[in-house]
Amino acid sequence: MPFSTIILSLPRSRLLKQEAVPIIVSKTPKQIPKVGLPSSATDGNNMQPDGTKQSMDKFKKSSENKAKKITRKEIEKRRQDCRDGVRKCRENMSEEKKAQKREKDRV
Repeated sequence: MPFSTIILSLPRSRLLKQEAVPIIVSKTPKQIPKVGLPSSATDGNNMQPDGTKQSMDKFKKSSENKAKKITRKEIEKRRQDCRDGVRKCRENMSEEKKAQKREKDRV
């Protein structure tokens, strides 16, 4: 790596009393670590830390296959299960509130 050197001299008032002594300070440039960054936002290939690219095609294909396997019937069933879950949760909450209200009334 190249070194950059800076030579400093003493002020003129000191030069009159003693001989000029150059002060050499060497600086090494900061090392910037390599970071895996996408080569482009649109190409779908990601740079790996070792400089190689990994294609995203295999991930896209696997997710597409999973999406195709789910039928409309299955989607509707999942939605209904979700609605039922929300309904049960609301019922449980209302029962808890009623129980708390009864307990409050007793006191």
